[in-house]
Amino acid sequence: MACGILYKDAIVITTVKKVDDSYVLDLPFKIFGQDIVRNGQSVTYSLEKLEGSEVMAKVDYRVEDEVEVKKFAGYLGNPL
Repeated sequence: MACGILYKDAIVITTVKKVDDSYVLDLPFKIFGQDIVRNGQSVTYSLEKLEGSEVMAKVDYRVEDEVEVKKFAGYLGNPL
C-alpha cells in the first residue's frame, strides 16, 4: 500500500505493443508493476525485441480495477 492505494497481483497472457517510443503490454487497464516472461526467460527489460509477441506477465493493479482485470480475456488468476 502506497499513499492509501491498495494493489493486487494477477497473471495475464497478452502481447507487446509499441506506444510512441515505448514498448508496453497490451492491456485495457493501468498497471503499476510488471514481471514479464517468454519461453521461460525474464524479458521485462527487453520488450523492444518482442513487439507483437505473446508473453505471460505478473502485473500489479489497483484493487478498484479488479472487475476490469478479471474481465480481460488473458486473465489467468492471482499468482498465489
